[in-house]
Amino acid sequence: MLRLSGRWPLVTGAEHASLLALAARTPDSSSPVWFLLPRHEVTVHEDWGALGLRGSASCSVSCDTTVPAGHRILLTGPALVDGPLYRFPLYGLMAATIATVAEATGQRALDAFARHAPAVRPRHAAGPPNRLGGAQDAYAQADACLSAALNGPVGQEERARLRAACCHMAQTAGRTPAAVGRPPWCSPPAPLARPAGWW
Repeated sequence: MLRLSGRWPLVTGAEHASLLALAARTPDSSSPVWFLLPRHEVTVHEDWGALGLRGSASCSVSCDTTVPAGHRILLTGPALVDGPLYRFPLYGLMAATIATVAEATGQRALDAFARHAPAVRPRHAAGPPNRLGGAQDAYAQADACLSAALNGPVGQEERARLRAACCHMAQTAGRTPAAVGRPPWCSPPAPLARPAGWW
């Protein structure tokens, strides 16, 4: 048994998880050890209010409890179960899950733009975004980039390329809302220059 005490920020899914994984260093390990705790042994602090990310419930948690030896995981150690899923590097798996969330976020941004574009009239624009060539071009480019990141040819056995593809998806999806939300087609016109000698 080992006593675990402290506070951890950004524990995603804390409010609806039945088992939480918390990392800490121990005297007998040079690498962080992950401790698995049932929900009733931790206190969830409702300090997560990020805009658009409320559902991730990435609250802070704290605990002061004992953890059985069998409830510890050393990421640098050998797999306890001999199977592909258990041999897959944890951070590579995390990259894949983050990329999936990012892809869904980017797709939701495109869907929201397509749904609202016919009904809005930006200032300094000749019409609603769905009738403007610049807006259509921005949407098409954002959609193409997101689709290319999703369908890129990455072999499953190539871990490095898989991780790169996940990072590429997260970055591309992160740029998608800005691409359709603040494109140059809704910029105000440049001010008129005064001729020399005008007061």
